[in-house]
Amino acid sequence: MSFTLANFQVGNIIAGKIIKLEPTGVVVDFNKDKLAFVRLIELSFAEIQTQKKPCN
Repeated sequence: MSFTLANFQVGNIIAGKIIKLEPTGVVVDFNKDKLAFVRLIELSFAEIQTQKKPCN
């Protein structure tokens, strides 16, 4: 899969695995060599207090 903006539309669901936590976001592995940084504000509508807080 080629990862360019032309391949995506609003509402698409893309599978990935979080491989690294950063203070301001996470690094996501979408396909072995396709990595992306996702800011915390983009992960949830609810406020994220800390990386160590478990999700319910």
